Formats: sequence, structure tokens, C-alpha cells
Amino acid sequence: MGMPDPVIDACSIEEIWLGLGGGKLRRGRGRALWRNGDGYSVAIDPARGLWHDFVSGEGGGKLALIRKALGCSQGEAYQWLADFAGIPIAPKLTPSLEQRRAYAKARQEAAENAQLAIWWLESAREKLEIRKRLSNGFEGPWNEAAFEAASSALYWLSRLDAAGIDEAWAEARQADPAQTAGLEAAGRAWQARYQEVVTRIIQPWEVPHGRL
Repeated sequence: MGMPDPVIDACSIEEIWLGLGGGKLRRGRGRALWRNGDGYSVAIDPARGLWHDFVSGEGGGKLALIRKALGCSQGEAYQWLADFAGIPIAPKLTPSLEQRRAYAKARQEAAENAQLAIWWLESAREKLEIRKRLSNGFEGPWNEAAFEAASSALYWLSRLDAAGIDEAWAEARQADPAQTAGLEAAGRAWQARYQEVVTRIIQPWEVPHGRL
């Protein structure tokens, strides 16, 4: 069941029927006022708040009755019922042009920051991978402390969710703005190179070979 609605619950379906001009009921039935019916073909069920037109087969609840009688929308039916019951409805506030612009700007800034955070993350991972390789005893002299530090940092980065990435990036920006900006730039450059490879080499090769 839905939440109680004070507007819909304020009046019985019989009161609504009379308010719409449906006339008196006879044994729970009335004339179809929307087609000037001369027979008592519309049943009103006060206990369940429902109505049914035996000629057309239509029916429903209180708002459906108002919509049928007045030929209006759901919103207009709700407003009619609120006025009929004497219940004021707070108007829906439409955001001003300044508010819409501020919201659009905030969304754009959030998207840009998310992209910067991703570039920073990918560059930070690559930097740590290089540190691991240079301290693993094969590509560089064995350095246990450096290897473990890089491995731990990589594991920590791999466990971050989206919110964690944003938070870590913001903290890195505050702690070392220059280094963070450098990692962001490196990530941006890597993405540009990758996109160039895809556009100039991979896509032209895949289309003739039926890969797309």
C-alpha cells in the first residue's frame, strides 16, 4: 500500500461524485454525467473508494473519476480535489535561470574533477609499477623497503571505490599540488596517445577485417 495522501483521503468518493455534479445515487448507482447517461449505469463503492461504468467498462479510484468527469489530466484532477477539499497545495518551485546555470556549472566541474582524479590515479599506478620494477632485483637492484612500499601503495589504490579515488586525489592535491598536477598531465597525455593509436591504427585495421 502507498503512503496516505491527505488530499485523496479528505473526501469520500460519494462526496466527490456529488461535487462533480453527478446527482443523487440510487442504491449506489448514478447517471454517467460525462455522457449525459439516462440510466443508472455507474456504480459507486464508498467502502473501497471505487467507481465502475457498466456501459464502457471503465472505472478506478477518486482521481480517475475526476479525470473522467472533467476530461482533465492527473495533475489537474489532483488540484481540483485539493480545491474541493479546501487543502492548499504548495506550488512547485521552478529553478531560476541562475540556479540552473549554477547547477550546470557544478555538474561540469564535478565531471572535470572526476576525469582529473582518474588521470592522477592511472599515472600514480604507473609510477608505482616503475618503482617496483626498479627495486625487484631483476630490472634494478633489490630494495626490499622500496618494493614493499610500492606494492602496499598499489594495493591501497586498487581497493579504492569512486568516492575513495576522489578523496585521495583531493588530499594529494592539497599535500603536493605540483606533483599531482604533473600526474594529471601525464595521464591526460597518455590518454591522448592511446586515442590516437585507436583512431589511426586499430580502427582502420579492424573494419576491413570484420572486427567491428
